Amino acid sequence: MDIKTDLKELKKLSDFMKKENLRVLELDGVKLEKYDGAVQEVRTVVPVAEKVKSGVVEIKSPLIGIYYGSGAPDAPPYVTVGKRVRKGDVLCIIEAMKQMNEIVADSDGEIIEVCLKNGEIVEFDQVMFRVM
Repeated sequence: MDIKTDLKELKKLSDFMKKENLRVLELDGVKLEKYDGAVQEVRTVVPVAEKVKSGVVEIKSPLIGIYYGSGAPDAPPYVTVGKRVRKGDVLCIIEAMKQMNEIVADSDGEIIEVCLKNGEIVEFDQVMFRVM
């Protein structure tokens, strides 16, 4: 079972959690939490993945979901190419299982590439940003 790349498997796990009345389920590096039916915002610190070449760092998604580059449809994006970010700055939101997860930078740098478009599905470990 490869739950990291299959939204259907996440749905099955969610149904299993409901059936078994589980509040938390952690399996194969993926953690699911139930929050009494309410959408909860969770801040996630993205670990620096790896330096690709000459100081470029790829920031990868820590979960599967829908990528949002801003906090609202009419709001400006959190980051754009050329923007300097500092540790703790919000980079994007990933909606997963009706939870809005803020993804924040874990180090300082300059965004050199935004790899996703608003509303796209992002997979676990997929490159979202390249930072230098």
